[in-house]
Order: sequence, then structure tokens, then C-alpha cells
Amino acid sequence: MYSDEIINPAEGVSRPSSASLARNETIEVSVFTSASFTTSDAPSDRHKNPIHSFISTVYSDPLQHICQLTIPTRGKGLYDITAQVAHWVADHTSATALLTLFCRHTSASLTIQENYDPDVIADIKDFFERLVPEDPRQFRHTLEGPDDMPAHIRTVLSGIHLSIPIDRGQLTLGTWQGIYLFEHRRHPHERNVVLHLLTEDPK
Repeated sequence: MYSDEIINPAEGVSRPSSASLARNETIEVSVFTSASFTTSDAPSDRHKNPIHSFISTVYSDPLQHICQLTIPTRGKGLYDITAQVAHWVADHTSATALLTLFCRHTSASLTIQENYDPDVIADIKDFFERLVPEDPRQFRHTLEGPDDMPAHIRTVLSGIHLSIPIDRGQLTLGTWQGIYLFEHRRHPHERNVVLHLLTEDPK
């Protein structure tokens, strides 16, 4: 189902500074590993999401792990990232844990929504278009295009942070729940989501 497996960094990896992560610089560690995932079997394909994403391991020790998931978007819409997140979690713990997801952008957000009927996703996207229309007459900030300020407001309304309990290495999502990146800009972007896993026992 996946083209590669994530390999944990070797012991003794130094923790990156928050400034380095914020500047999106290359994190220098003793072993830096990454994997490109193919999610052709994932439910996300029903929504025609990109089938490739990129996960880079930033920090790992026996009880906590941090990585950055990079999602290529094609413009406005909701992109299902459940399969990538679930695989990474299962690779790092088989115990009780807490997963935090943090979107590092102000014009994209995170949400948990139904992943069964694609009409739900289409209706949410259409509702946000009506709720915060692209009308430059309503905003002062127009330097980055007519879709930028509406994207900031939609991000405020939908949020950039999620916490999900982990039970025996599995996401405790409901039957029809999926994790989505919500892209609010018109044009393609690469969006970065940080995953932080705190676990009670090393795998």
C-alpha cells in the first residue's frame, strides 16, 4: 500500500530549534530520513486528492516523535490526509498516545469531517465560499490577491490544530471521520503539517 517505510533516526538525534523549523531550513540530524507515500488505496482518492505526500522525520526519541507532512494541493478544497497520518502513527507506537497536528500556515487549516460521501466535502467547500466571499471591497489587505484575506478568515473559522487520542497505535477516529487539510487559496501550494506524537511506551 505504501511505497516506502519511515525509518526512525538513530539514537542521539539532536532536537531542532523552533527558529530553524519556522524558517523551513534543512534540519541537520545524525540520520535524516523521509518517505514518499502512495495512497492509491486510501479513501482520499474518492475526493481526487493528490496521491503523493512527503513526510520528513524531524525528531525522534523513545517516547515522542515529531515529523513534518508536506501536502501538495491543487487549489481550494479539502484534502484527506488520514492514511498518511495513521501509517506514521502506527510505525511509531503500539501503545496509548496523544497525537497533535499543527498546520504551519495562515491560509490553510485542519478539520475532521465525514470521509464517506464526497457531497459532504463539496457542501462544506461551497458553504465557505458563501460565508466569506472573495470581495476586495470588504477588506483592507489585498496585496496578495483577492483570495488571500478571505483565506485568512476561513482559517480563523476552521482552525489549524487538532488533537487525537491514540489507542494501541490506532487513531480513535469514528467510523466515517477523516482528517483533512483545508486549502483556502486558489492556486497550488505545498502545505506543511507538523505531527507530534507523545506515547507512554516505546515501540
